[in-house]
Amino acid sequence: MREELKAVWAGFADPPDEARPRAWWHWMDGNVDPQGIYLDLEWLCDAEIRSAGLNGPVVLRAYAS
Repeated sequence: MREELKAVWAGFADPPDEARPRAWWHWMDGNVDPQGIYLDLEWLCDAEIRSAGLNGPVVLRAYAS
């Protein structure tokens, strides 16, 4: 039983990529600059967030039609 607990703890302490946190990265109305991009990416890396929705734009309308 103790070895099973060690395995569970190891998976919790260093989870696989598919179990790690994800984040949306929003740029509002072009309100972005190169320094801000750098700082955001640096923070995401430091926080070990390995997926940040960098696969392309997702356009959502924020108003009622």
